Amino acid sequence: MRQFAFGMLVAGLAVGGFWWMGGSAAKADGPEPHVDLGAVGAPAGETANAKAPVAPPAQKPLATGASAEAQALEQALSALATRIAAGEVAARDEAKRLLARPDLSADLRHRLQDLAGSAEPKKAQESTPSTGSTAKPAPPGTPVTAKPSTTPDRPEDLPTLMEQLGANNAFLTTAEGRALGERVLKVLKVLGDEAAIPLSTNLLERCTRGTIRKEDLEAHAFVDAAYAQHRIRIDRFFCDPANLARCRSTTVGKGEGLQAVAARFRKDGIQVEEGTLALLNRIHNINALQVGQRIKAPVDPVMAVLEKRSFLLALYVGDTMVRLYWVGHGENDKTPVTEFTVVDKIANPPWYAPDNKVYAYGDPKNILGKYFIKFSNPSYSGFGAHGTPMPETIGTMSSAGCIRMYDNDIEELYKVLPRKAKVVVRDSN
Repeated sequence: MRQFAFGMLVAGLAVGGFWWMGGSAAKADGPEPHVDLGAVGAPAGETANAKAPVAPPAQKPLATGASAEAQALEQALSALATRIAAGEVAARDEAKRLLARPDLSADLRHRLQDLAGSAEPKKAQESTPSTGSTAKPAPPGTPVTAKPSTTPDRPEDLPTLMEQLGANNAFLTTAEGRALGERVLKVLKVLGDEAAIPLSTNLLERCTRGTIRKEDLEAHAFVDAAYAQHRIRIDRFFCDPANLARCRSTTVGKGEGLQAVAARFRKDGIQVEEGTLALLNRIHNINALQVGQRIKAPVDPVMAVLEKRSFLLALYVGDTMVRLYWVGHGENDKTPVTEFTVVDKIANPPWYAPDNKVYAYGDPKNILGKYFIKFSNPSYSGFGAHGTPMPETIGTMSSAGCIRMYDNDIEELYKVLPRKAKVVVRDSN
């Protein structure tokens, strides 16, 4: 991949008007021709401008091996840097277009980013030497050596990086794609919580769309790392009781518990339960409320979305993903693609088996675990989410149609997802 990207870079620079061996391209009576690098990779002799190619002068043979590639790369980047330093707009555009290629190695991308960044207009105070300055501008035509980048990705690079990831989780299937995802996480890490949360929600949504198999360990590891970074921000900023964005708030009255506070919100049309409020207000002990303590509730609905092919279930408040769980679901695609409504939540549930037998909670044959969230749909019955005594089935299609979850995950979802909430089942590619 590195050799391919290098070849494309050198080809682009050559077409752009500088042959990296033997000096500049031959000139006619007018200025040196340059070609739109959007056409890099087209058949020989074809460019976006449809201009006839200029034949390069004879080149001296290069040394073989890795040193030849390194030498050619340094000279190619130096030529491009010289054009950029001379203020050539086309050279700057070439660097930016090359940055849009998804097949560049991390090293080439860093170096091109430095070149593209150096071409941006300088501040006024930078263009005027300060009093007493002894710095002198380099003579025209002095080569500028492009050095490897040692600075982190700039936040303004994020839209380009996100676009290169694609709309689904296909990037998780290759080492290059996962490396690009790691660069996105690196840029997100330097942003503030408020700016980063919608972007990391978007990244995690891409991770959920498409296939992730149980044996795809690298994909699992990336999703877990991205979610861990996201969850820290959710718990720190989104669930901060002082953050009242898109929320209503009330105070705890004398003798009130969190259940009573939740009931007051529901009277106002906000579907929350005590577990919902505990999560969104960072309340770890629901029995330790103080009279006058302010409690917030979101005006946006709480809902869950299951993506079948990735075996990921996301919990949302409005457009913000607040939790993400690995799950299992129906064998042979028995879990329908539809929209359910939560109608009941049952602790220590009995299991009504397909053979019409009933197994009480605690019976070794009861497969539901400690919690069951019951779903309703006009066309489907018997569906819900529950724990499982068979955690090895998470990440597989193995149930009779219900969503299987790890014990700790179903316990949290049971508390947070309120009755009347929507549960959407998707099959995104």
